[in-house]
Amino acid sequence: MAVPLDTARTSLDALKVCRTAAELGNKNSVSDAGVGAHMAFSGLQGAILNVLINLGGIKDEAFIEEMKRACRSLDQEARAVLDETRELVNRRIKHTL
Repeated sequence: MAVPLDTARTSLDALKVCRTAAELGNKNSVSDAGVGAHMAFSGLQGAILNVLINLGGIKDEAFIEEMKRACRSLDQEARAVLDETRELVNRRIKHTL
């Protein structure tokens, strides 16, 4: 579980870089920051799924709860960063659906 949990954390870091790029990067490539944010978010979600599937063979309830808490925390933070990034991208594009 260490590897997918680390992958989730790294994906969150990448998502934060995309937020910065959406805010401060070249206006003409802001959509790339948005696409990157969605890709990083998907990577994080996939990694969390891998952590959760691996919990099935674990008997230590305290460890299971610790892993689930870590995954929930990563998921909540990632959703917030993704929402912020989307808002920044949409504001800079000026055309939204």
